[in-house]
Amino acid sequence: MAAAALGTGSVCSGSDEDFLYWTKATFLIPVWDDWQFGFQQKLAFEDEARRLDHQQRDYGLIYSGLADWIKLFGAVKVTHAKTDDRRDWTVEIRPHLNIGIRSKLCGLDMINRSRIEYRDIEDENTTWRFRHKVLFVSPATFTSWRLQPFIGDELFYSFNSRRFSGQRLCSGLYVPLAGTIRLELFYFWHLYEDEGHWHDANILGSYVRFTF
Repeated sequence: MAAAALGTGSVCSGSDEDFLYWTKATFLIPVWDDWQFGFQQKLAFEDEARRLDHQQRDYGLIYSGLADWIKLFGAVKVTHAKTDDRRDWTVEIRPHLNIGIRSKLCGLDMINRSRIEYRDIEDENTTWRFRHKVLFVSPATFTSWRLQPFIGDELFYSFNSRRFSGQRLCSGLYVPLAGTIRLELFYFWHLYEDEGHWHDANILGSYVRFTF
């Protein structure tokens, strides 16, 4: 994490900060013992959160039968994104495999998630990418709303260019709602590379998760 932060110092000087808003709904449905079907729908707004930039759908299976502290899941992400001239949509198909490991560090719940993804973007070269996310979640809750703070860092590595290609720093709150419905409010600082140039964006978001 520290190395990535040091590495970003030389690339942020030419960045053009933008403000985005992301919203997503996730549905987790049991299908067999230790298996769940997951569906996600995400909308992303850019240009100071005034314009829809892209929408994503994820379809996948989650397996939790190995141990209480490990989950395996595979999914396919389908993205429709606006083209540069804003007149049309491009499509990306992105299969990905993940492993999530839960542990504890200094009393905090720690989640490590590693992901390998294959990106097939319309009219572009296909790419492979590795992502690793570390999330720290407070074991304690606060206020009558039972707010649960978290912070995290995610690093991106491109197999095509063989180098670091992005980073997301995040902080937020989990808010339990009725039953097994949970709201997630967060802020991301997102550093990413696009056609050889580095950019960064500030992202606010709200995700809601329904577990059946």
